[in-house]
Amino acid sequence: MTNQLIDISARLRTIRRKRTLTLKQIEKMSHGRLGAVSMGAYERGTRALSVSKAIEIADFYQIPLNFLLSGKEAESRQAQSLVIDVRELRSLLNNEIAQKKMTTVVISSYLTGILNQRNDFNAQLLSLRVSDAQNISMMLNLTMQQTTSLLQEHKLLITR
Repeated sequence: MTNQLIDISARLRTIRRKRTLTLKQIEKMSHGRLGAVSMGAYERGTRALSVSKAIEIADFYQIPLNFLLSGKEAESRQAQSLVIDVRELRSLLNNEIAQKKMTTVVISSYLTGILNQRNDFNAQLLSLRVSDAQNISMMLNLTMQQTTSLLQEHKLLITR
């Protein structure tokens, strides 16, 4: 077995275990499309994984196919220069309804981005670093206390 196949097999087992699923549960949840015996063989590396089956497994786990096969995220697109119409930005910021929607989009997009960056595709909890919270505050033009209150208001924070 090649190193790449060993890596894919190990990644399959790791992904399943991170979700605390048994092979039988996967079979049941996939309505038999991903059989327990087959998934076990893929995890052990004793059965060849076809492209179509790899796609099906990646879809089941809700992870990018590239991550399943290589352990890496797809390369991001080249950054390009953007020009912002500040007059429109000011108009948008003065619109209370648009501002609330934008706040929700910024928070959800940023947090989803962190989950993707950490390859934590089915996480139940996310621990924010201080710098993450500072970035959210900066993007929303809020103090840290206001950001904390906003996250609590959206029922996103777990109090300890």
